[in-house]
Amino acid sequence: MEKSLDLRLIPEYDGTARQSIAEWLEKVELVCKLRGIDNIADVIPLRLTDGAFAVYLQLADDE
Repeated sequence: MEKSLDLRLIPEYDGTARQSIAEWLEKVELVCKLRGIDNIADVIPLRLTDGAFAVYLQLADDE
């Protein structure tokens, strides 16, 4: 059973060069692992903002 997830534990990602995508993904994976979340693909879009969210919306469902 998955534990509840406080999304504020995961920083928002806007796609700019201020933060490394690799570092951000590591944080997402760590929080999900600690909270027992198996499918991080369900969590990632909830923390995307601005340009990063716009790109996400353009992706096909299988990407």
